[in-house]
Amino acid sequence: SLLKCGLIIGLVCSIFTLVFRNQVFTFLGIQKSLRDLLASYLIPVFISTPFFILYQILSVSVRTDGDPSLSGKASVILIIINLVLDVVFMGVMKMGMMGASLSMCIGEIVAFFVLCTHFRKDRALLSFRFDKFNRDYFIDFVKNGFGVGSFYIFQAIVVLIFNNLLMSNTDSGIAYTAIYGVIFTVSQIPGGIFDGAGNAFGPVVSIFAGEKDNKSMKYVLRIALRYTCLINVVLVVIFFVFGKEILSIFGITNFIGELVFRIFSVSILFTCINTLITAYWQSIGR
Repeated sequence: SLLKCGLIIGLVCSIFTLVFRNQVFTFLGIQKSLRDLLASYLIPVFISTPFFILYQILSVSVRTDGDPSLSGKASVILIIINLVLDVVFMGVMKMGMMGASLSMCIGEIVAFFVLCTHFRKDRALLSFRFDKFNRDYFIDFVKNGFGVGSFYIFQAIVVLIFNNLLMSNTDSGIAYTAIYGVIFTVSQIPGGIFDGAGNAFGPVVSIFAGEKDNKSMKYVLRIALRYTCLINVVLVVIFFVFGKEILSIFGITNFIGELVFRIFSVSILFTCINTLITAYWQSIGR
């Protein structure tokens, strides 16, 4: 049922973005001179959208079904294929942006089929089954996933608004946009830790929730918060103390950039707590 819901959402997103891609580009404020270049990258992504969604669903499902090693192997295969095909498509075949897009999409598709091998194992509790579309399952799937999924939706909206506001400053718009881009890029490091922690303790909390074991649910949450926050305190200190050096790696040396980056570093710990609490509520279906 989850895969079916994911497939429906993926096909809707894929068809919508392909049919209305020019309107999407206009909404994002992309100049007409750049649209052909951007289309060469995004069209393969739009076509492959169902696989991106199905891969994420299967990755969590396989890990929850007692096969985290296969989920990890699929991630490694995805990365290796992406890197190798980047060299082939972009370096050897000179395909440019389309080559980068194709390598990423092919990696996702192959990783998806690697995860599918889990269902051939005798110890697998989950299995593929074709049944009629269940509207209630679909609604539950969307409602339960919206808490975590909405983070990325709102993140995209914030990026869009910030970029447009920063670029409206004719004097320093490009510099401000570059600073924001660096902060967004660096934020993927703690973001990856948050997501990893949420994906790790979520299935355990779900099991205890099914057993009505509230004490164990809260214990797992406390452990996750404790160790994840400790790791992120180290990141906060590194980002705050060495903000100037980190920005210089990206070629940014102005004082405003350093100040903004240090302000951002303080917010990491609060984002960590918010992300884990959200994952906790999602794991118990609330």
